[in-house]
Amino acid sequence: MRETVPAAIRRIVLAQAASGAPREPDFEHTDAFPAVVNDPAASAPTADAMRTDAVGMTRVMAGIPSNHSSLFAPVVSPTLGAGVAALVTAARAWLGLHA
Repeated sequence: MRETVPAAIRRIVLAQAASGAPREPDFEHTDAFPAVVNDPAASAPTADAMRTDAVGMTRVMAGIPSNHSSLFAPVVSPTLGAGVAALVTAARAWLGLHA
């Protein structure tokens, strides 16, 4: 994806420029960050704690829009409480304090 999107943008801009631009456009990529890849060994205890202590399998529901959806509009309560509980659970798992 990190190569596909810039390549597509370049292809489209060059095609548009070919239709009458006085010169070929310059491209300067100014931001680049490596992909985040979670360490499975490090994230497993946190994921396990989330499933058992904070979120639980019954609180994971299908059909809820993602945060990139125009339909995403979380209700403050219980969303904020669940988020705080998840953060505390993750911290306790990392500190070795989970039940």
